[in-house]
Amino acid sequence: MKNLIKSITAGVILIVLATASFAVESVDVGSLGIGARSLGLSKAFTAVADDSGSILSNPAGLGYTTKWSVSTMQTKILDRANYQMVAGAYPTQFGTFGMAYLGVSTPAGYYNQDADNLTTDHPISYNDSLYVLSYGRDISSSMDESPLGKIAIGVNMKYYSKGFSGYSAVEGISANSFATDWGIMVAPDENTSYGVNLQNVGGSVNWANGTNEELNSVGKIGGAWKLPSRNLLLTSDVNFALNGSNPMTIKLGTEWTPTTYLAVRGGIGQDVAAQEDGTIGSDLSLSAGLGVPAVRHGRPPRIGRTIFVMRPGRAVAR
Repeated sequence: MKNLIKSITAGVILIVLATASFAVESVDVGSLGIGARSLGLSKAFTAVADDSGSILSNPAGLGYTTKWSVSTMQTKILDRANYQMVAGAYPTQFGTFGMAYLGVSTPAGYYNQDADNLTTDHPISYNDSLYVLSYGRDISSSMDESPLGKIAIGVNMKYYSKGFSGYSAVEGISANSFATDWGIMVAPDENTSYGVNLQNVGGSVNWANGTNEELNSVGKIGGAWKLPSRNLLLTSDVNFALNGSNPMTIKLGTEWTPTTYLAVRGGIGQDVAAQEDGTIGSDLSLSAGLGVPAVRHGRPPRIGRTIFVMRPGRAVAR
């Protein structure tokens, strides 16, 4: 058991060191939203994930999945960007396998070759897609009795596709990238869990014109605590950059389940954002949502809606 812990710790340290040297970053479409429940908890979800939502929050959570599940989400960001997400997970005797798709499409302006004749403007759009293959496994059963409780590990294989569309002159402006996520979750008891997720390890965005950008690699450490007597779930995440100079951020969430058929969620957290002076800092955001469980295959899946995610002065999603 000690050797296993040492091996896992050494692996995490090596991955962090290997990604820390990168400097140029590219925006990750997966950071825009990862399901209604996660958004309602201000994305403090690294130690909570236990269904298909685990794919985008912490793939290790798939190891705790005992029933198949499907998650979907569709919304508009800033009333401009169309966002779609669908994810599914299926457990087997060899572990749980999952797949996910995220897509964002937003107006990107107009293409014009004649400044004196605006009637020749051609509207163009920017499209960003992410395809994920995921695997998670509970490794507790294959070990001697663990003082840490249940342990699960997981990995994501990710493919990004970015580009412009709407007019022939911009159709060739595109890029693609491969990256991986590595996660671990530990549950000392049924009311406590902790998670670590390293996202976008080794990712590089390669544009058709030869320009290369490193994906924004992020490390996440989270905790989740259930208070059964009060029907409460408390969550927290600390996010830190593995490359670049983005600041560390903290996110907190809570979920109250007064009945079997209703879950009320809220969260507060920091999001990395450009500041007025041109530097990179963090903005405070608030979130809230509702969940309506429905019985399916003997398990209550969480069907929810995020009411709002708001930063001071502007609504981010609804």
